[in-house]
Amino acid sequence: MSAGGFSFEKKLRFFTAHGARVEFLLPAFPAKSFSDKKVAGTEPDKAEELALRSLFWFVKAVEEVYPLYRKGGG
Repeated sequence: MSAGGFSFEKKLRFFTAHGARVEFLLPAFPAKSFSDKKVAGTEPDKAEELALRSLFWFVKAVEEVYPLYRKGGG
């Protein structure tokens, strides 16, 4: 496990051991370029769609094992 992964796990274990609510802050998705020469359109691309879909299912899985994660929980 990387040093960053270990640090994250250590922090996560602290919150879950204390029954505390776990909140996540997402770094921003890269913004689309304003240049129409660099993008195919204004709609989200497949990579953005897959990233958000993956995040959605990750959150659903966490909610199953740690109810305090739910919005408004705890």
